[in-house]
Amino acid sequence: MITIKKTLFSLLLFSTVIYPAIKQAAVVQPILAGPALVAEMSLAPRTGFINSYELMTLSSLGMEIQAKAASMEEKFRLELARDEETLKKAASEFQAKSPMMSQAAQIAEKNKLVDLEESYKNKAGRMQQELNAFLQEETTKLSVIIEGNIKAFAQNNQFDVVIDVATGRVVYCEQKLNKTADLIALVNAETEKIAKPEAGKPAEKKTA
Repeated sequence: MITIKKTLFSLLLFSTVIYPAIKQAAVVQPILAGPALVAEMSLAPRTGFINSYELMTLSSLGMEIQAKAASMEEKFRLELARDEETLKKAASEFQAKSPMMSQAAQIAEKNKLVDLEESYKNKAGRMQQELNAFLQEETTKLSVIIEGNIKAFAQNNQFDVVIDVATGRVVYCEQKLNKTADLIALVNAETEKIAKPEAGKPAEKKTA
């Protein structure tokens, strides 16, 4: 009934610190040589890869969160097991004595069993919500800690791009690689050109 939702450890990831593999993103043309080759290589983005799920689950804080969640889960499971046993016992006792009970008494006892079962289900739902809320809060804290170190790590180690292989997200990109402003300028220029009449083209005469 009560289960730890492990997907919470990956859904909240802003990502993490650098994972081992490092690749050169740009391929240098073989015709380049000497200073030109060095210049081209120095401009090529360096890309780092991380696995956010592993960082969330294998880091010391991540493992501590999982241990606490497992402890909560076991506590809730035992408590619900006792309640379930009480419910089964009450149902068994009702079945044994119901033939000797009046119809009114049977209805009253059945209503008590329904209330007992409803209480059990509500309690199980509240426990699951409490467990999920704990995981949500704690994994968010961990992801914020991890995210806060991405930029500094990438800059200190001269990475231009950091990619999370667990989610496929780019979790860090050096600002010099952001070409949005250049594209805005191109789009604006194209829009302006389309809006103006072609140079040298006579204006069309209006007919009455």
